[in-house]
Amino acid sequence: MDKIISQETIIGEEMSPIAKLMNQVFFEIKPGASILDAARMMDEKIVGLLLVRDGEKLEGVISERDIIKKIVAKNKSHEGLLVKDYMTDKVITVEIDLEVVEAWKIMKSNNFRHLVVVDPAGQLPVGVVSIKDILEYLALDHEVSKILEGLEHRLD
Repeated sequence: MDKIISQETIIGEEMSPIAKLMNQVFFEIKPGASILDAARMMDEKIVGLLLVRDGEKLEGVISERDIIKKIVAKNKSHEGLLVKDYMTDKVITVEIDLEVVEAWKIMKSNNFRHLVVVDPAGQLPVGVVSIKDILEYLALDHEVSKILEGLEHRLD
């Protein structure tokens, strides 16, 4: 009896949780740090988002986009500017077991490029997922589907 290879055989019955896509390496900065320090850290670490924390508490996030829209585009000097004054302080976090499509919907509806992933208790950050991570995953899933569709037609 021939075994039929399907998408479910390769990637499982359900879509992978966000935990498989998130980057577990993320960088933090203190709220009282300068905007220049934040920009330099992003450049050095090649990231677009820093978590703003003071101790255990997530105070907010600062992104390249925050710096560009709130400072550069308004032709402000970075001198004396602090992260706490330009960060996004109302952070929407997602739990580690969230499905990829749900993360995509949150990002799309809120115009976010990053999501902070927290532990199951919803307390501590455990990773960051970017729109790029999700799009690459969905593109791969689409390619796998096309390949499997072709294989299924050949087996018929």
